[in-house]
Amino acid sequence: TSRQNMLDVVQFNSLGTQMKRFLILMLMWAPCAGAVEPVFLSDTETELKDTVSAPAGLIQFVLRGEDSDDNRSVHECMQQEKLKKGEEAALFTVSRVSLKDDQSPGYFVRPALKPFCSAFYGAHLFRYWFVTTAMEKGRLVYRMAFKDGGDGVGVLPTSTNGYKDLLLFSYDAVSQYWVTLAFDGREYKEKDCERKDFQEDGSLKSVPCQP
Repeated sequence: TSRQNMLDVVQFNSLGTQMKRFLILMLMWAPCAGAVEPVFLSDTETELKDTVSAPAGLIQFVLRGEDSDDNRSVHECMQQEKLKKGEEAALFTVSRVSLKDDQSPGYFVRPALKPFCSAFYGAHLFRYWFVTTAMEKGRLVYRMAFKDGGDGVGVLPTSTNGYKDLLLFSYDAVSQYWVTLAFDGREYKEKDCERKDFQEDGSLKSVPCQP
């Protein structure tokens, strides 16, 4: 079945606890929300598979888009890890992920688990960046397609306006949330949302997402 295929596609036993929970809940959600299997997944506790070395300038591009407090925290992490200026990439992991239908090069960037830098981690969440590329005047330039933070993120095989749809996952002590994002021609916007609340008997009940 399609739900079993999701487990076959991902090496389930190698995933972090939260991502296992993410996939199990997606299996429960799929029949009622018409979900499709992500082609790429990342969660707080699991290192990326099929990583690549960060291309020149990629991590610096990401950090330029963050505030001074984040960059100060990164600098402190570099001091702790005895890293030199220009070696910021050691604190991140990168995977090739093309969000654009034309399959132009793109990257998913997230903080590494080893070495661990708290600058881009929170309470059971991590921050991440989807970066696309383009040629301008004969040189490669980076563009930020989407950045956020949460418990898990997936890239769906479906597309809107030339960009892959995204699936965001988060949870708290009361609820689980799945949000589908679609590209509106300028940026990613919420397309659909699914929320399930924990019940006293341990089951989950679908309820409307809050605005």
